[in-house]
Amino acid sequence: SVTLTVGDSGTTLMPTAASAQTFTLPNPSDSSGVFFNFFAGSDQDHVISCPTNKIQGFIINFAGGADSTGADKPVGVSKVANQASITLQEGRIGDNLQFVSDGDNWYVRGTVNNAPTLGTV
Repeated sequence: SVTLTVGDSGTTLMPTAASAQTFTLPNPSDSSGVFFNFFAGSDQDHVISCPTNKIQGFIINFAGGADSTGADKPVGVSKVANQASITLQEGRIGDNLQFVSDGDNWYVRGTVNNAPTLGTV
């Protein structure tokens, strides 16, 4: 488990462990202008959490991909509203989430392999 600080702003987080890792964002009220880039370096269900229900945004997932005939299928979009955690599901190397704070909320955008699980505190 890694607890991030305001001083870590601008860091690209790339977990490569053989087991899922948890990263905790600082409280958004202390983090105006702070940003983090999460880039999965292992196929694990990593977790990004916040001490409050202040994560907002959208995450595109490619779980549909192509069907067995190679035909494209639609992608999914997860709306993130007033959440405290994002857990990758069937996480894959290359899953990417970007977070930026305005001092009130954390805003996320990203592209992942499968729709994530969202949670509140």
